[in-house]
Amino acid sequence: ARLVSDWFLHTDIRAATDPQRALASDRIGVASPHVVEGLTAMENHVADPLTLSQLAMMTGVSDRHLNRLFNDTFGRSAMDYYRSLRLDVGRRLVTASTMKFGDIAEATGFATASHFSNAYHKEFEVRPKQDRQGAPLVAG
Repeated sequence: ARLVSDWFLHTDIRAATDPQRALASDRIGVASPHVVEGLTAMENHVADPLTLSQLAMMTGVSDRHLNRLFNDTFGRSAMDYYRSLRLDVGRRLVTASTMKFGDIAEATGFATASHFSNAYHKEFEVRPKQDRQGAPLVAG
C-alpha cells in the first residue's frame, strides 16, 4: 500500500531537500545496501535505462553479484526486475493518463511503441490499448 500511495498521494508541498518518495528499503523492505542502491538507480533511470554493468558499477559490486542479490531478494535477475519496474510505470501512465503510447514508450525507455506494447502484453497479458479502455483481460 505504501508503494502505491507514494505514486498517487501528494498531501503537502515538500522542501527542495526532502526526498520525493520513501526510501526503497522502507517501501520494499530490502536490507541489502547494494540492492537499495540498484533500486534507486533503476527508479531514477526509467526513461534512460542503464545496463547491468552500469548498475553494478553504481552499486559497487560485480554484474554477477548484483544479479545474485536480486535473485535472492526478488527471485528474478536485476534486469528482469528493472524491466518490470519500467512496465509498472508504463501501466500507470497507460491507465491514468491520455499520453500517446509512443510517448509512454519513450518515457519508460522502450525504443518504439511496438516494443513497449509487446513487452507490456508479455508482462500483463493485455495490450496497452485494451488496458486503457478497461477491456477485460483476453488470453492470446
